Amino acid sequence: MDLGKIAKDAGEIDLELWSELISKHEFLEQAPERKGVNPFTQEEVIFSGEGVAFYCRGGEKVGNICFQEGVLLTTGVPMSFCSEIAKILNAVALEDDRS
Repeated sequence: MDLGKIAKDAGEIDLELWSELISKHEFLEQAPERKGVNPFTQEEVIFSGEGVAFYCRGGEKVGNICFQEGVLLTTGVPMSFCSEIAKILNAVALEDDRS
């Protein structure tokens, strides 16, 4: 699955619970903070890695999962893994069309 979404039928996924899962799961790696440039002000800013995880297989980062407004948006993460994470979080995994 190229793009996916993990969401609850009612309510939102808890960021604290998601962050705890990132720290404990063997295939997830916490994304670090990173420096960037605000495209509007051209000022240097720090982008938080909170709620963002890399999906890793064989020591390689092959996808990512990002917490956004109470749901998890996935890129490059297999549906089987999304379903596993959804089950842990009492949520559902869906393919996502972000066009």
